Amino acid sequence: MARSARVQSTEAIKQFRAKLIKFAENAKAALGDTDAELLRTGTWLRQDRQSFWKAEYRKRAEEFQRTKSALNQKKLYKSATGDRQSTVEEEKAHAKAKRRLEEAQEKVDAVKSWLRKLEDERFLYKAQSQRMARAADLEIPRAVAMLDRVLDSLDSYFHETAPSPVTGMSDAFETMARGLNPQQRADAERVDAERRAECDRLRTLALAPAERDAVPPVDEAPRWPIERGFSDKQIDALAALEYERRPVDRQDVVIVAKETESAQRVFMIRTRTSSPGDSGWYVGPVGVKPTSEDCIALTVDELLSARKDWSCVFAMPYGYLVVEKDDGVEYLCNETDEPIPFVFEKDGPAANENGKDESK
Repeated sequence: MARSARVQSTEAIKQFRAKLIKFAENAKAALGDTDAELLRTGTWLRQDRQSFWKAEYRKRAEEFQRTKSALNQKKLYKSATGDRQSTVEEEKAHAKAKRRLEEAQEKVDAVKSWLRKLEDERFLYKAQSQRMARAADLEIPRAVAMLDRVLDSLDSYFHETAPSPVTGMSDAFETMARGLNPQQRADAERVDAERRAECDRLRTLALAPAERDAVPPVDEAPRWPIERGFSDKQIDALAALEYERRPVDRQDVVIVAKETESAQRVFMIRTRTSSPGDSGWYVGPVGVKPTSEDCIALTVDELLSARKDWSCVFAMPYGYLVVEKDDGVEYLCNETDEPIPFVFEKDGPAANENGKDESK
């Protein structure tokens, strides 16, 4: 029998996701600290204590031999009067040297024993902690990725709108297409469908979370052509759009495909990731599927130093996608691949997102 659930909020899932990531971080930190402590202890025993007590044993062995020779000499030779000499002091010194030599030998043996025990315990620890390490490195990221898919599905469900009974197009499209003649409407429907299909393809080009983690970081953003960028009117229009803002931290990571700055068309997409400090944003050429080696990792701050106009994009929520061409924004769509119309002015008259004068 099929079961259903009444979900009114995803906050609990998001909180659990955050705590799961935090647990993985703490587990990795604890395992790393333990490994470091084992290494420090082994180094201390091997390089400090073992070397010290071996040197101390040699020194005490020499002292033992000296006191033994002094005692034998006293026993062998008589005094000037022909009497046997007292050996009390020599015997005391020899007994003390013997005890010290035995102590050094015990310490050398103890260090060897502790090194063997440490190695045995380290082997047992590695065997027992392997499952935790695997969970932190593999299983928890997979669980987070599964939660991301659940959140994406629920977000899509929450934002799902019923299709128009006449054309099956969205309300936003109906609003944009209102007043067009049949030919113009057909062209608009074709463009809308093409953009939806392209958005679906572009989503497959962005790097997966595991691939993002393997991208090498750099300190300097690529140089974009000086004429490339959003116009002030486009920036104002983007800022005026209504959606739930999800600002990024200036130190969060953005993944950028190499040579994006020279591409004719560029797309930006924000995906959910399981790595703290990752904004989720990917920037790359339209139609190119890169690998981790084909990309660089920049902070938001570093990227905005080269493309300040993108600051109005980086607050968009997960799933949003923006396509840029030479003269700025070509179009953008939400997490359901629905193109979002926006209006901006160009050279005075009102224009649509393609820059065409709507006053005619």
